Amino acid sequence: MARRHGIESGTYGKLLLDSGALYKNFTDFDNLGILIGATRGGAVFTRTPEYKDLKYEGIPGQVAGQKQLVGEKVTLDVSIISFDTDNLRLAIPNAIISNFGSDHRQLTGAEWDDLGVHTLTNIALVAQLSGHDEPVALVIDNPLCENDLTFGLKDKAEVVSKWVFSAFYTEAGGFAVPPWRMLWPIEVHPVVAAGIANIAAYSNDGINWLSSASLGSAGTNRALAYGDSRYVMVRQSSTQVRRSTDGINWTLGAVPSSRVWDNAAYGKGRLVVFANSTDKMMYSDDGGVNWTEITLPLSAIGWPDVVYGNGRFVAAYSDAAQGCAYSTDGAAWTLGGLTQVIVACLGYGGGVFVALATGGTNAAYSTDGGLTWTATPIPLTSGIFFGVAYGSGRFVSVKSSSNESMYSTDGINWSAGGNLPSSEPWRDVIYAKGLFIVISGDTTNRKTAYSNDGGLTWNAGGDLPGSGSDSFQRLAY
Repeated sequence: MARRHGIESGTYGKLLLDSGALYKNFTDFDNLGILIGATRGGAVFTRTPEYKDLKYEGIPGQVAGQKQLVGEKVTLDVSIISFDTDNLRLAIPNAIISNFGSDHRQLTGAEWDDLGVHTLTNIALVAQLSGHDEPVALVIDNPLCENDLTFGLKDKAEVVSKWVFSAFYTEAGGFAVPPWRMLWPIEVHPVVAAGIANIAAYSNDGINWLSSASLGSAGTNRALAYGDSRYVMVRQSSTQVRRSTDGINWTLGAVPSSRVWDNAAYGKGRLVVFANSTDKMMYSDDGGVNWTEITLPLSAIGWPDVVYGNGRFVAAYSDAAQGCAYSTDGAAWTLGGLTQVIVACLGYGGGVFVALATGGTNAAYSTDGGLTWTATPIPLTSGIFFGVAYGSGRFVSVKSSSNESMYSTDGINWSAGGNLPSSEPWRDVIYAKGLFIVISGDTTNRKTAYSNDGGLTWNAGGDLPGSGSDSFQRLAY
């Protein structure tokens, strides 16, 4: 049957999201320029080509190859809702700003024959691309606002003023350099797997796997996370921490104390790491170089998972009772609910935290940042779910020691997904490279699988590297 859609591997990592933010005099992503102000209704980047038609008598229509590009017009339409004299001068580019008394600034027009109206280097619309840490920028150079400036004041409503900026060629560019640019991220960092081995594994496409450089010695590396362009893994029952910018070469460092470090998460520029059988956790604000250890509200036998989402960290614990702790900064923690299930893993997406269990017939979810939780049934029972991932608008999880998967578009209602190629002791699940990826913790087969359609169908990926009793249990991207 012919395909009725254009979705393919990687599609979900190519979606341009949300309204973006506007900057003037953009240099690069480390120097964004000056934020123009709040907008409503987003922004529209438009490139309109101008073609010359070469026509011939006796031919009833257009001739292929006989249409010549002779010009283009590039505009950026924005709807502004916050105003001051600085951003108003963008809409009135020849305006003069001066003081008016001691508490006002005056904006008025310049001489009509003044040609020096191009006061901006550029205007950039900076937006997010799904599946990427790096943003997109749509830049117009030498911009000029050419439309009318209007303020429509209404009762119980804010003023929204639409400005249309046009890009202009310049003599400095020989009238030949196009006055617009699109800056698109190149995805360069790989998916990384870690576990009980003297190596890590990495994949540039989420399908085929290679071995990292040696870690120096074998050990259990289950606390693994990626953030701020760096991977960090902390070894259990050790003070060893390793850092990498490429997932291949690792630098050895130290943490404050030797504990059973088991889980890690990154958010708000902070990396947090939890250990089992203790009331201690630690965090780092510089990518794992320096660490601060703190005391949690309770000591728990297990801290099976920690996750970051919507401005807060949530960590699950299991002891004589079950529950969670949450934090907005990763340093001060408050106990929450989550008594509905014995947690094996946590996930976040679409404003919802989810908790999957070590068995039973239910999962749990929270829509208030971990304060309260509600049990919800799942289609796959009597199994352990060691990982859950969110991407392309849905959660996906895989039942360990089986070939079964399930998914949810809201974190509340779950459906059975497709079967995996084989039954394995599946461990972590991650969404990366437009794929849902799962790895086996088996010490012999070291299988992987991936889905490019949200868990509906699964394919076998390449085997993880390793030898002997090597086992991989955690993923980061």
